[in-house]
Formats: sequence, C-alpha cells, structure tokens
Amino acid sequence: RDRDKDVTEKLSAELCESLLKFPKNISLKNYFEYTMYPTVVYELVYIRTKNIRWFYLAEKVCAVIGVVSVMLIVAELGINPLVVKCNAARGVNLSAGERFKLYCLVLIDMIPPFATEYLLVFYLIWDTILNGIAELSYYADRDFYGPWWSCTDWSEFARIWNKPVHRFLLRHVYHSSISALSLTKLQATLMTFWISAIVHELVMYL
Repeated sequence: RDRDKDVTEKLSAELCESLLKFPKNISLKNYFEYTMYPTVVYELVYIRTKNIRWFYLAEKVCAVIGVVSVMLIVAELGINPLVVKCNAARGVNLSAGERFKLYCLVLIDMIPPFATEYLLVFYLIWDTILNGIAELSYYADRDFYGPWWSCTDWSEFARIWNKPVHRFLLRHVYHSSISALSLTKLQATLMTFWISAIVHELVMYL
C-alpha cells in the first residue's frame, strides 16, 4: 500500500508538472519516447518501471524465437501442402461441381492450421513482443489484453482482445465522432467498428 501510495504521489506530481508545461513539453524527444512505448494513445505521463529485468527480457526473446519456429513448422506442414494442392488443381480439367467440392474440402482442412497460427500470432505479439518492448522502454502498464477466450458477447471481446487499439479507438474515433460530428452513440459505435475493420483489413492485406 505504501509503495502504491508513493507511485500515485509521484505520478500526480509528474502530471501536474507536465500540465503546467503543456504544450511546450511536446518536443522531438517527447515524441520519440512516445513512439518507443507499446501504446498508441499519447499521455502526458506514463507509469514507468525502475529497471530492466534482463532475465524476463531474455525469456521473451526466447519465446519469440520459439513461437516463430513453431509457426514456420505449422505453415510448412499444415498450410503449404494445401496451397500446393490448390495450385495443382488449377491445371487439372475439373467440372465446376468437382472444383467447388475440392475447394470446400481444402478450406475445411485449413481451419486447424490457421486457427493454430492465429493463436500463436496473438501470443507472439501481445504477450512476448509487447512485453519485451515494454521491458526495454521501462513501460510499466502491461495491460495489453484481457481474457477474450471467455467472452460471452461481441462487445466484450472487442473491448478486451486488443486493449491498446481499443483505447485509441475509444478516445480518437468514438468520443471524437460524438463531439465533432454530433453522432449518436449507436452511430459512433458503427463508425468506430467500420474504421477499425477497414484499417485492420488494410494492415492484413499489406
């Protein structure tokens, strides 16, 4: 409790100092520090750690190497043969019904390796890479995701599966669209969803 009280008092003092300096505190150095943190929302003050836990960082680096290796194995053994099968089917003279049946079976066969890759990518980014970057940058807020695997509705999943992006969309799209465009909460929610969907699809496409 005493430690939490000290942290709160320190943050309050830093926040007051930053508020007094704002916007003069925004400099090239300040912007560079912000880009180094695993967050997409700018704050005047971030909770910081005192030192780097090198053993913890080494654990995350090993996890990155291990997960990427497993992903390559899954891609090579589970996905690549199906891609080769599809490419081979292009050169074969099949009827429309046979081709449709073949592609449906291929899609079903792709579900297990793609689901595995999805889970591994999530763990790779949100648990290993972001925590590693946070450790290197002394960033103490490690609340990157919640228990999305036990969500009971879509809105709960959207809020907790990617918290850094959710906070950005909440502040800069949802609330901004209500205040700047005078949208209703439902309209702002739909606009936030569609902008998020479009940007995510563009990122995945690239």
